[in-house]
Formats: sequence, structure tokens, C-alpha cells
Amino acid sequence: MAKPASAGDRDFFGLLALGSLVGNVVQTASGKDLPARHQELRAYAGQLQHRYHDLVDRYRIAAGQYAILREENVRLWNEVQQFHELLQGANRRNDELARENTTLHGTIARLEAQIRKQPNGGRT
Repeated sequence: MAKPASAGDRDFFGLLALGSLVGNVVQTASGKDLPARHQELRAYAGQLQHRYHDLVDRYRIAAGQYAILREENVRLWNEVQQFHELLQGANRRNDELARENTTLHGTIARLEAQIRKQPNGGRT
């Protein structure tokens, strides 16, 4: 199944069709002994052709900028994924340390209780 044309592709091909039409008008209007109205149309067609070429240039620049931004977006997304993985690792280590801390507090509490049970509170 063919991929549907994007809006940018449709705009670009529309510009190409307009450029072809303008080119045909310019070629038709290129005779030397034309009435004044035809000369005006030829001048207008020339203006349209210049505008068309400007639009094509702007489209190409925008397409290039889009490609650069898309690459930057992919790079940043990869950095975010790496940071997320690091954060998950840090959270796991934090959980391990919290369990060790709880175990140590329990051990200290048991030792203090044993010391208190000894005569003179464990003092010699």
C-alpha cells in the first residue's frame, strides 16, 4: 500500500505544478509583437515564476531545517532515555541502601538491648 503524501509533499508538488503552468505562460507570452495586455501578462507570469522559485527555495530550506531538528530531537530523546536508565539504577541502589540501613538500625537496637541487660549496663 502506498504511503499517503504528507501536507509538505502536496504543497511542494503543487508548487511544481504552478511552476510548470507559469513556465508555459511565459513561453506562450514570449512573442515579440504582442499587444500591451499580453506583455502585461508576460510580466505578471515572470513575477509568478520568480515567486514560485522563491517558494521552492524556502521549502527546501524549511525541509533542511526540519531534518536538522528531527535529528536533534532523536539525539535528545536518546539522552533522556539514558538519563532515565541511570535514574532507575540510582533508585534501585537507594532502595538497597535503605534496606541495609534498616538492618543496621535493627542490629544496633539489639546490641543496645543486650548491653542494657548486662550488669551495670555493660560498664566494667
